[in-house]
Amino acid sequence: MADLRVHMFGKLCIEAGSVPVEGLDARRVQELLVYLLLYRDHPHPRERLADLMWGESVSLEARKGLRQVLWKLQSVLRLATRPTTPSLLSVDADYVRMNSDADVWLDVAVMEDAWSRSRSITGSAFDAPTAAVVKRAVGVYRGELLEGWYQDWCLFERERLQSMYLDLLHKLMGHAEAHGDFEAGLGYGTAILRIDHARERTHRRMMRLRYLAGDRIGALRQFERCVAALRQELDVEPARRTLELWEQIRTDRVDGPSGSGPLSPKRADLEPEAIDGQGLNGAGRPDMRGGDGARCHDHAPILTDGASPAIGLATVLQDLVQLRSALAQAEARIDRDIAAVAAMMRHGDSHFAETRRSNRAVAARS
Repeated sequence: MADLRVHMFGKLCIEAGSVPVEGLDARRVQELLVYLLLYRDHPHPRERLADLMWGESVSLEARKGLRQVLWKLQSVLRLATRPTTPSLLSVDADYVRMNSDADVWLDVAVMEDAWSRSRSITGSAFDAPTAAVVKRAVGVYRGELLEGWYQDWCLFERERLQSMYLDLLHKLMGHAEAHGDFEAGLGYGTAILRIDHARERTHRRMMRLRYLAGDRIGALRQFERCVAALRQELDVEPARRTLELWEQIRTDRVDGPSGSGPLSPKRADLEPEAIDGQGLNGAGRPDMRGGDGARCHDHAPILTDGASPAIGLATVLQDLVQLRSALAQAEARIDRDIAAVAAMMRHGDSHFAETRRSNRAVAARS
């Protein structure tokens, strides 16, 4: 077991030998340790750390404060670890960094390692060791990063790591479907929707998993929850792929066996997974393209074996939804135009009445 265990998901917890480390109560001591652990792959200039933690303070005061915090942190860590253990920090006159040889377990590192290992593999292609690594990684996620912390760097890392977590859960949904473990797949999907209620591709996969588990009514109700979430949070209608899957489920003609075993490998996957991770770029940073990372594929038609795009009634339904939206926008514009004309008329009547009163006054004086 590592000398030091640091849990950053949820509330910060630092343990040595399963016992909380004492002496790390000061917020700046915690902040410095956490920042160095999150950005452990490179050294940090002392001036940068001082500016980060003391902001607008005079440079000399900030550097003095950093020296004191560093001394406190090193003293506490020295007492908490074995004498033969390499020091956790590497410090010189200009730079501070984490010692790569230090014996420390970090939940964030478990998440990042699992994402790096699996980001070029779809969940349905996981082998047993990769699946085990990813399951361990999602297991260490006890809540958002550093609950109650709101520094800019923390907010960025919180978003980045949460995106990794959601991506790994989505891959595990694909792994569960490929192995016929539909209940486990639904559990992963539920965990995703607790964080992102309107994640459409998750709703779509859960619709499919429920259907394959033999619960067609549950799949249709999942669609209803998807529609409600999209309207409430984003004010949009479901994408064509979602409508097409709903139509296939409604008419009981989804590809693959219902409620039995993994799907045929010859069938085109109805829910492709991004190789580099949904919502993340190749460096594990949030993808700024927007949406849920698969939005650019949402309107691609679903292909069945040897068949043309499955459009049919789903296309008609989407056309009607779009027409309703266009009519609503037109009605709103008409209402605004009516209000504008009415205001102009009121203004015109007032001007006309004032002119008449003025003319009468002139006539009376003459």
